[in-house]
Amino acid sequence: MKDQIVFHNELFYFEHLLENECTISCIKNEFSIFRKSGKGLEFYLKALAPFEEKRNENRTYIVRDIKTSAAFLN
Repeated sequence: MKDQIVFHNELFYFEHLLENECTISCIKNEFSIFRKSGKGLEFYLKALAPFEEKRNENRTYIVRDIKTSAAFLN
């Protein structure tokens, strides 16, 4: 289901984590959570989610802003 938006409304849309390599690359290289309480989420998205996706154990979606495509991950 490449390049398919799973859900959207006037404010945001969901994108599957493995939809494209840019999403994974951006998360691994640029994404960070500044709050100590969010470090578990950061670790999961960078280290575990792609592995679980490839093994068909879980599905992870990123919520993005319609206007800017910025991700809402916190």
